[in-house]
Amino acid sequence: AGIFQAPTRDPDWLRKCGIIGLMLLIPIAGALNAMGWMKEVYRRAKAEDPTLPEPSLSYIGQGWDMFVAVALPIICIMVPIAIVMGIFGAIGAKALRSPFIPLLFNLVNQVFSLIIQVVVAPTLIYRHLVHNKGFSGAFEFGEMQRLVLTNPGMFATFAAIYFVANLAAGLGCCVCIGIFVTAPFAYAVHANAV
Repeated sequence: AGIFQAPTRDPDWLRKCGIIGLMLLIPIAGALNAMGWMKEVYRRAKAEDPTLPEPSLSYIGQGWDMFVAVALPIICIMVPIAIVMGIFGAIGAKALRSPFIPLLFNLVNQVFSLIIQVVVAPTLIYRHLVHNKGFSGAFEFGEMQRLVLTNPGMFATFAAIYFVANLAAGLGCCVCIGIFVTAPFAYAVHANAV
């Protein structure tokens, strides 16, 4: 519970998250800026500074580094899987004339997506925030495996916090404008969890 309350220790957290959230409306640059802002939240949390960084568009460069280190490896994993699944799903459905083949491949695709969301993405974010390896670190699969297996309990806790924070950010969509606060709040929770 302390991790989820950490961003609220800054008395101005609502304003800061709200402004970063509004900046998310800027195509591409808004998302990069929010990722860079998360890196600055991590630095402050590590230094035991409870305040969130001031919202501005000055975090785009740091966000670009994080995007390259996190999103591109995920894309490199998911695109080949999607292509292979699509080909085999189409061939299987035509050869066996069964409507269940595409459903089976969709289920397998969902399992891969869940693995990406619960294992791969948190690992990449952790590695980038803590070790700041940049793009090359994203493909050090042995190091990522070691991170997960060295202390599986700690990693499972971080992955669960990451997942719940993202779920809460998504629920902000249900309240319409709530997403403008919940998405940056989730970034701040991720940074504090690391």
